[in-house]
Amino acid sequence: MRLKAQVFILAVLVVFSSCSKNDSRAVTVNTNGIAPYQYYQDSSMWNKIFGNSEPFVIPKNIIPSSIMIPHHDIAIANQNSYYSALNAVVNPSVVVIISPDHFERGKNIITFPKQTVFKAPEGDLEVDYELISKIAENDELKNSISLQDDLWYEEHGIFSHTPFIKHYFKNAKIVPVVLKMLSTDHEFEQYKKLGTLLAELLPSSSFVVASVDCSHYQVPLVTGFHDYVTINTIMRFEDPRYAEIDSPESITALLSYNNALGAVNPVLLHQSSTYDFIPQEFVESTSHLYISFYKDSADLKDSLNTFYADVKNTKQRAKKINNEKRAQTLFFAGSGKTGAGIRKTWEWDRYNTSKDPAENLLKPLAGKEARFLYGFDALIFDPMPGTVYERTLHGTKLTVKTISQDDYDSFYKEETKPYAGPILKIKQKPEVKVLEVVLTGSKTIAPRDQIKALLKTFDVIIFRDDEGKKDGMLYCNKSDLEEIEEVNLGICHGQGSIKGNVAFINFDGEDINLCTLPYQSDDGIIPSIHQFIPDDENAAPVVELAPGDREN
Repeated sequence: MRLKAQVFILAVLVVFSSCSKNDSRAVTVNTNGIAPYQYYQDSSMWNKIFGNSEPFVIPKNIIPSSIMIPHHDIAIANQNSYYSALNAVVNPSVVVIISPDHFERGKNIITFPKQTVFKAPEGDLEVDYELISKIAENDELKNSISLQDDLWYEEHGIFSHTPFIKHYFKNAKIVPVVLKMLSTDHEFEQYKKLGTLLAELLPSSSFVVASVDCSHYQVPLVTGFHDYVTINTIMRFEDPRYAEIDSPESITALLSYNNALGAVNPVLLHQSSTYDFIPQEFVESTSHLYISFYKDSADLKDSLNTFYADVKNTKQRAKKINNEKRAQTLFFAGSGKTGAGIRKTWEWDRYNTSKDPAENLLKPLAGKEARFLYGFDALIFDPMPGTVYERTLHGTKLTVKTISQDDYDSFYKEETKPYAGPILKIKQKPEVKVLEVVLTGSKTIAPRDQIKALLKTFDVIIFRDDEGKKDGMLYCNKSDLEEIEEVNLGICHGQGSIKGNVAFINFDGEDINLCTLPYQSDDGIIPSIHQFIPDDENAAPVVELAPGDREN
């Protein structure tokens, strides 16, 4: 379902500029009031795009209320596959396209066109300015909205979709809207109101598109873990501000719209990333999700059963989400005191004004726009002994207990003593439990038999030295529960030369997926870990610590 060679090569040429502040179009048109399109005026290119990919397999006989789809130009063949499949079930009178304001030109947090002409290879699209006026006049939103014509000519979040809308939904009017990036709590409340208002004002034949790309600036391994979080967040209608996507604002409006309509049945049709098109280990990757949202209907269950059976015979990476299973994606660092503790997310210190010592210390690790640390459900660094961290996310309770090594012996005896009470058959809610032991003095870590005993209670056990003199160690069960995974986390903050591994663990029901990234540093602080293509691809690889290879 990929483009043929000519189209694919052109897509690759623009991949690294598609979501930056550089114009990603083949031809630059700096004309206010005109919105061109990808591969502007190249009709032969668009004929190949429309004709060279098969439609996606999608649920039959049910109409989605909205979709999430990328604007990353390397994925243009899959975009066509999605739209061509939708053409068989959707005949919208109005299509709303919600995108991030990539170039930050909106004078307010929500921006609509005033009298812009949106072009497509097969003719201009008609904009529903009457509907835009109604939205702009809303008492709750009018102070948050601007009408402008000076930003659309290079807003690829919009113009990447207009050719498909014109081709597949020939009579549909469009309502383009861009939302401010890096918004405040109050502004996110306005996006929720926008979604609710769209549900009130749009005719029943309308269709909403959220034009959103996912993980950015990461190597494919990291992208995959970040996408676990994004999928679990969106498919469960949770706060998208904690997912590593380029526009949690757009997804906030989309989820609000779907909630208002009762379209609370999302289906993940496909997922991909730059790696699928450029299969290199260190390629700087952007990822893509294709999700449809459906209302309850008599045909929904049967249609979905048929879809999941049919899609197995395709190259689509559809995934059925079981909300009853545990779902957590966690990050772990080694020994040393960073002051980061345990965090649910990581703020991007865009203007270098942060007074948070941990944010300043770990800025290289956080990476571009802090996205490396932005894409996990929890970041577990160096909580103080006595800390008990609890929260529930994705229907799964996470508990992290941190104790001193002095308290370890009595804690171990209490946690592993036989249970003498009555056997109660109680359905356990999804849960992930982490035990962190802070090393002291010259004492050593626990024997292997103690680790095995504790892993009957805890999913992850960490031994860590706050002083950064002993390597941190991580233990967890493998998915079959018969063997133990052991990772030398090493030192993340110490003196002089240090080395170690950061660990990522994804819990998906009973499946446990653990991966590590090794590092070494000469300045005593964990460095940036391959978050973008190395400047010197021929540089010597970092040294990975062997399990149990500890240094004093």
